[in-house]
Amino acid sequence: IITGEFSDTATFGSTTLTSTGSTDVFVGKISSAGVWEWATQTGGTGADLGRGAAVLSDGGAIITGEFSDTATFGSTTLTSTGSTDVFVGKISSAGVWEWATQTGGTGGDDRGFHVATLSDGGAIISGDFASTATFGSTTLTSSGGWDVFVGKISSAGVWEWATQTGG
Repeated sequence: IITGEFSDTATFGSTTLTSTGSTDVFVGKISSAGVWEWATQTGGTGADLGRGAAVLSDGGAIITGEFSDTATFGSTTLTSTGSTDVFVGKISSAGVWEWATQTGGTGGDDRGFHVATLSDGGAIISGDFASTATFGSTTLTSSGGWDVFVGKISSAGVWEWATQTGG
């Protein structure tokens, strides 16, 4: 499973995707022989970037990145509260978005970069945030420009905890 961003049109094997904004997120699955099995996209009218993906034991994956304005992940539509917000979503082994959630604040760019999946189906997410960002019931405030966050998200897409570091 791989993620990234594209603009205009991009072809992944026999699938061609057309962006709806300046950039959209793509997620695709490549076989062990290097053949694209499927590709899908998500995003909206703004700049949306896929930055991290990690495969789960069921063949699905947890994806993270950033989005601006409004972005749609399957049946879930998210609206950013700042310039960009972090998204985290689960995509099935067939390329269908199962859930998506966000975190961020009004203070600037918030970005998810890395994902590590856990045996319980949840994941550890890391990235950076500016000003304040809310992860479930935890609100973090940066010490300077951007601070690093690390948080745990459950298999159902609920933030369980978050912590930060920075200066």
